[in-house]
Amino acid sequence: MDSKKLLCFALLASVTSLSHASGFFVNTSLGETNFYPQSNVYDFYGHSHTEALRVGYRWTSGAFSYGLETGYANLGHSHQYYGHLIGFTNLSERIDGPVLGANLKYSLPMGFYVSARGGFFRSTDHQISKETSWSFFPYPQTTYTTSANVSGMGSYFGVGIGYDISKSFGVGLNYDRYRAHVVTNYQEILFDVTPRVDAYTLTAEYRF
Repeated sequence: MDSKKLLCFALLASVTSLSHASGFFVNTSLGETNFYPQSNVYDFYGHSHTEALRVGYRWTSGAFSYGLETGYANLGHSHQYYGHLIGFTNLSERIDGPVLGANLKYSLPMGFYVSARGGFFRSTDHQISKETSWSFFPYPQTTYTTSANVSGMGSYFGVGIGYDISKSFGVGLNYDRYRAHVVTNYQEILFDVTPRVDAYTLTAEYRF
């Protein structure tokens, strides 16, 4: 009986140690994003898809692993609509850009883990504005479109939970909050607000 218990503990220890070794990693994430209001004055909404790719290196000390990461995140599209004195405006934007930060991982029994990450998000807001003016006699209704690509330094922070299937491969569920500090329209100037995007993703990671 004692020998069987000893064997089980030895196997558990070996799985845990093999799943969390120092080295390089690459991971990819797919999921959904929610865009949140820039202000309480206008309707602003967004529910889109996201994908991200990260590479980095981790050092392991006991149950803890800590490291650096860099990569790219595409947060998808959002939309905004508001009316004004002479007509209305439709805004469509897509936010993406490179990330650079740090990550932390803590090993749990049976190959499970919890993680956290955060850092800088060099975001670019690709925005298209469609302006439509009201039709007043004798003037017809008019519409014109403008576009802008504006970049700025923002931030991101995320937490996750996952399972290491083997020494080289693991999967996880992650929540990340991005702040895209870009100024593209007068709302952001007047109300001092920046887009906030929450991402919910499934992540697959390969370790070298």
